[in-house]
This record gives sequence, structure tokens and C-alpha cells, in this order.
Amino acid sequence: MRKYWGLAKATFQEYFTYRLNFILWRFRAVIQLAILFFLWSTAFSGQTVVFGYTQAQMLTYILGVSLIRSYILAARLSEGVGAEIVTGNITNILLKPMSYLRYVFSRDLSDKFINIFFSSIEITGFILLFHPPLIWQTQPFYVLSFIASLLLALMLYFFINMAISYTAFWLVEDWWAPRFMFGIILDFLAGGLFPVDILPPIMVKILAFTPFPYILFFPIKIYLGQLSYFQVLQGLGVVLVWTWLAYLLQRYTWRKGLRQYEAIGR
Repeated sequence: MRKYWGLAKATFQEYFTYRLNFILWRFRAVIQLAILFFLWSTAFSGQTVVFGYTQAQMLTYILGVSLIRSYILAARLSEGVGAEIVTGNITNILLKPMSYLRYVFSRDLSDKFINIFFSSIEITGFILLFHPPLIWQTQPFYVLSFIASLLLALMLYFFINMAISYTAFWLVEDWWAPRFMFGIILDFLAGGLFPVDILPPIMVKILAFTPFPYILFFPIKIYLGQLSYFQVLQGLGVVLVWTWLAYLLQRYTWRKGLRQYEAIGR
């Protein structure tokens, strides 16, 4: 366990070596947050309810999604697994006495903690500057369920991310294509741009059987207290099943990919 902790600390130190990359990444996050914040603030001009959401609920949703996406979707290392496979750099890790999955996860954790720290500062700045109406959840059931949903969403996204990255074992030249498509689909279907329940009811019902809304949309709905106790427990059960299936999928693609791997590269 000590070696994985050392990897996490080393990853943390890398951020202070490549500061410009990190600054540009955070600048992009702030711009995206500002666009969504002012867009939805404008939508409530002269209206109290839009798509079934009050202004306080919608702005809490937008700021909440911005915060948890910095925790869940911050996965710079796991997203770079495809490049490591194609270049052959993954061989250096395979020769070491450690689990590759734990190696990537431990480094991803540093990425997540750093991003959520700066995201918290950015969102606090928005709140102090613009004083938006927000909802502060205090009921223990919803708070604890919210935390549980975040942990499950983190693992679900990580396993899906790894499974997609492992396609580089076969798609040597086009390894980036599945990741590019996944990123576009995820932002839309996970609720990164808007609450998915503003879509037509039939689409909402279909999405409920996919893993996407449980990554961003479901945790925030719990925090807002817009789900009954039964719906919360049912949703946690569904995301638990999807997390287990995603784990099995990434393990299967990893084993199949290693048989395909030719260690070509540097």
C-alpha cells in the first residue's frame, strides 16, 4: 500500500512541474461554469420556474455538477492509458511488482483531490461575487446518500474509463476515437450541461437503465432532495450493479488486451 501512496504523492508533485497545463485546464473549467451559470440565470428572468426547477434548484444543480465533476471526471491518468499502450510505455509498469489498475487509480486520486480543491475555491468565488439563491441540504439521509452516490459514481466512471482506454490494444492508430465519442456522449447524457429530466419522459426512462445519469445527475438529485427514500435506495442499487458490471468489463478487456499486446513502442 505504501508504494501506491508514494505514486499518489509523486503525481501531486507533477502538477507543480507542469503548471501551465493545469492553469489552462482550470481556466477552461471556470469558463464552462460561467457560461452555464449565466445562461441559466438569464433563463429565469421574469420566471420563477423553468422545466420544473426553481432558480435556487437550477443554480444549485449547475454549481453542484461543476464541483462533483472535478472530483469524478478528473481522471487525467486513466484517460492517458491508451497513449501508454500505443507508445509501449505501459511495459515499464507491467514489469514492476504492482497492480496496473491500482497504479492508475492511486495516481488518479491525486488528480481528483487537486481539482476538487481548486474547483471549491472557484465555486466559492462565484457564490461570494454573485450571491445566487442556493439550496443547502441538511437532512442526514440525503447527505449520507449523496456521499454514497459520489463514491459509487467515482468507481463507475473509473472502470468505464479504463475499459475504453484498453481498446487501444486493438485500435492502435485510432485509440483516441472511442474516448472522444465517450466524452461527448457523457456530458450530454450524464447531466453535465443540464438536468436530464428536462428531456422528454420516454428518454428519461430509457436513460435510467444506462450508467450515464448515475455519474453526475443522480448524486445532485439526491442532494436537492427531489427523490423519495425509495427512489434513492433504488438508484443506489442500480448504480451498484452498473459499477460491478463496469469492473467486470474492464477486467475482461484488460485480460484480452494483454494477449493482444505486442509491446511495440519506445
